[in-house]
Amino acid sequence: IHSSRRGDGMEFYALRDYAPGDDFARVEWKASARMGKLMTIERESERSANIVIILDAGTESNLGKPPETLLEYSIRVAGSLASLLLNLGNQVSLISHCENRGLVSGGFGKRHLRSILDHLTSVKAGETPVPIGFELPYIFSSKPQVVLISPLLDPSIVGDVRALVGYSTFVVSPSFSNIIQLETNETTKLALRVLALERRNIITELRRYCAVVDWDLQVPLRTAMKEVRRWYVQTRH
Repeated sequence: IHSSRRGDGMEFYALRDYAPGDDFARVEWKASARMGKLMTIERESERSANIVIILDAGTESNLGKPPETLLEYSIRVAGSLASLLLNLGNQVSLISHCENRGLVSGGFGKRHLRSILDHLTSVKAGETPVPIGFELPYIFSSKPQVVLISPLLDPSIVGDVRALVGYSTFVVSPSFSNIIQLETNETTKLALRVLALERRNIITELRRYCAVVDWDLQVPLRTAMKEVRRWYVQTRH
């Protein structure tokens, strides 16, 4: 989704006379040579109409030992995503799907990022009686792009995502392979391995409907962010 207007996007919009204060990196030197005066490139401002981050923080998010729980990793992802998408000039909203469900309405810039980060500090893992994404038609007048952050440990999430028909949806899921490795109780470790197999089946099913990044916690978060950026670019063209 993008709007054709002058701005700081990536696509060519027009050439105009150089004005004092213009960034020299935007000077089109070949055109300047032809016309005998400095010419500046204007680019199309490309900004998603709306991107909503949904943080799924059900009871399963308590898996692990503080501060290395799935909830903490999910919050870290949400904060990084908000920063990335706001830096790209998008309007970003946040819905926390948890015990104390909450909403940070859409906004732009660094001040809005602080509001999102403040909200994330209050998130408490726990169940909520409504399906993920049910509130989207009531909050947004047009369908936003959806980034869902979830541990994907509840099979019902497949139905929730399937219900988001018509939304461009992307899922980022922190895995818990490191939590399994750190577990010393063999019975608990076996149960976690079974849970990991069930999660893999959920991911396979979800990939029929949307892109899913299965983030191995032993891999730097920036790797997952690269996948989100790739999705973001694809949805704009």
